[in-house]
Amino acid sequence: MPRRSAENTYLVEHYRPGLDLGSLGQCVAHLRDQIEHLHEDDVPLRFLCSVIVPADEAFLVLLDADSMTDVTDFYARDGSSYDRISSAVADPTCSCPPTGGWQTPTS
Repeated sequence: MPRRSAENTYLVEHYRPGLDLGSLGQCVAHLRDQIEHLHEDDVPLRFLCSVIVPADEAFLVLLDADSMTDVTDFYARDGSSYDRISSAVADPTCSCPPTGGWQTPTS
């Protein structure tokens, strides 16, 4: 179970001008998959949750890690870019909805 404390929860902001909801979802899925593969190597990094903001062409990722260095090292190894990493305090009673893939809303 994630520890979710101010000392080890990080919010990573990604702004991707020009990407639609599906493409943003693919970016999130890539990061989640890469982080899940790290478990095999006992790297202290966990994917907690993500939020896509289509109107801003952005997504936010909440990670659990032993340090911000673990987060920046992951991004450097993966070759993925980010715009900002901040220490965050996650609400311990909040749980993300079940994963089912990103779907474009219909109007």
